[in-house]
Amino acid sequence: MVALQQKGLTEKTRELEEASEELTTLEEGRQHLLRFLAIASHDLKAPLSAVQSYIQLMLGGFSGELTDKQRQMLERSSIRITEQLELISDLLDISRIEGGQIVKEMEEMSLSQVVDDSVENVRAMATDKSIKLGTKMPASLPKLKASGVRLKQAITNLLVNAIKFTPENGEVLLRITEQNGDIYTEVLDTGVGISAEELPKIFDDFYRGVDREKAGSGLGLSIVKRVVEAHGGKIWAESPNPEDKKGRGSKFTFTLPKSLVIAGKKRNRNTGIRSQET
Repeated sequence: MVALQQKGLTEKTRELEEASEELTTLEEGRQHLLRFLAIASHDLKAPLSAVQSYIQLMLGGFSGELTDKQRQMLERSSIRITEQLELISDLLDISRIEGGQIVKEMEEMSLSQVVDDSVENVRAMATDKSIKLGTKMPASLPKLKASGVRLKQAITNLLVNAIKFTPENGEVLLRITEQNGDIYTEVLDTGVGISAEELPKIFDDFYRGVDREKAGSGLGLSIVKRVVEAHGGKIWAESPNPEDKKGRGSKFTFTLPKSLVIAGKKRNRNTGIRSQET
């Protein structure tokens, strides 16, 4: 009996060791892939940027007057290069996030400033479509130990996504609340919404949905998910927007855990609510 138990224990130990070796091999492979991705993306970005610069010079008349056909061809090329540069930037961001860059970027930061900067990043885009862009949050938010650069990227990506899929004269709202110490960031819109079939896939890499012309690289929302989870938070989407009386749009929510709040620098709960619309 003892011998059988010993044999079973030995087999289990061997299985665990084999599983551990497999995990180590997979992690090493992932790290090699991330390094390759970072190097390849960086090496591709420089020449494409140079080509884009030359195209802009030609469109500006540097090499002489262009025919309508030449201008049309250059403009199309410029659009495609811009799309590829955006894709490369997204791939670089993913490699940095997956490589643990966010941990190195963690520092005391102002969430209020991140919100203001994110809104400024998309204000012109909203104005071009006559979209009412609003914010609603406490007059003073707590200081966090987080990556301000990445959180601004996450919020900006969500706002860009909302504006992109909201028709002219629609509404987009960015709302920040504090619940049981956790920070909730919500982006609500009156846009076209997301189908039940698409909803589970929207945070997947390279998922572009049905309307591919508006979808970009298909990495924007997956980057948001990575940023949020790297901070210990959660993210989800609802569609239609449960707060829209006409059953329109979508609502994206992500949380940041209270463990990120810097002790002694919480806001006064009697400071009221700050609202703004443009």
